Amino acid sequence: MDNCNNSKRGLARSAGASLPSVNAAAFSNPAAIALNRGLGIESIHYKNEMQIGVVTGTGRVGAAVANLPNNGTFFGQTAIETDNSYRVRRIDREKFQEDKLALAAGANLFGGKRKKGLKVDVGVQLRRHHTLEKEYGGAGATLSYNNIINIGLASYKDVYYEDLRDSEIIVVNQDGSTYEFSTDNNEQYIFKSPYNVQTLTAGLKFSKLAVDYIKFTTDFESETDDFAEASLYNISYFYRMWIFSYGRRFEKSYKEIYLDQEFVGKKHKSATFLGAQFATGNFLFGLFHNYYLLDEWSFGITFFL
Repeated sequence: MDNCNNSKRGLARSAGASLPSVNAAAFSNPAAIALNRGLGIESIHYKNEMQIGVVTGTGRVGAAVANLPNNGTFFGQTAIETDNSYRVRRIDREKFQEDKLALAAGANLFGGKRKKGLKVDVGVQLRRHHTLEKEYGGAGATLSYNNIINIGLASYKDVYYEDLRDSEIIVVNQDGSTYEFSTDNNEQYIFKSPYNVQTLTAGLKFSKLAVDYIKFTTDFESETDDFAEASLYNISYFYRMWIFSYGRRFEKSYKEIYLDQEFVGKKHKSATFLGAQFATGNFLFGLFHNYYLLDEWSFGITFFL
């Protein structure tokens, strides 16, 4: 796989070259999958859990699969969840998780072998919700010119689902205090919220520098006052076998912030990401701060064949 066994493997993507992970690029816009020939296996470790992604390509088409979508991370859409579920995991410093499998496929439509001129890539993605036994999908496209400037659009449908019937749950109050509560078999304890996500991507990439902008807009299909919109900027510098990344995320949503052990309603929120990756042989090792928006440290390993 060209450029995949060194620090510049991300520059092979048509978009999202500065993003530090396979999942972050592939599931923001499936047309951004690197099409290089070969196989890459990525795992991001936080606590005792792994987020695993696999990407492969033939030179003209590529595919990716992950055990979790990228929702709820610095580089993904806002995690859609109930207030209480968010409060519980925020206190426990747990990353957002869903019972889903994410798949994406991309292909070059025009100009793939040219080093200069216009290039068009397209892609589709599918999210399998295991509990509901249903699939939700979408598509995207990117246009790039001279392999320097790119812009892309993508859209997909998804759903948040949680069934708390006949369960013992922890309820977290706004002041951070907790109590136990037993639910019955009433349907009021089933939470289901279908939604649509649109993404806009734009970027610049050079031999040693890549800059990306991504905007996620989430629209809910049901009548609700909830809303979610996130914009992020990321820059990566490629120095020999190193990649150094810095990002800023600005979110406008219904979700609270956790401040001084209390939950505070705040419409506008911001976050910072830091990352450093080192390539050696067929491996790329990474250390990330705030990847899961918990002010945490996580560790990444990617292996390329």
